[in-house]
Amino acid sequence: MAPPSEGCLKTVEVHVRRIRLKMAWGPEQWLVTVPGRGYRLIAPS
Repeated sequence: MAPPSEGCLKTVEVHVRRIRLKMAWGPEQWLVTVPGRGYRLIAPS
């Protein structure tokens, strides 16, 4: 499998940012960025 292109990665970042804005979540509240891996959805404590 070929590595994703830079444009593809930016598209994902834009969609995640829009989701966070629409849901009024803080930047690290539920949807956590995992460097080198992607994103993780966590339950609030």
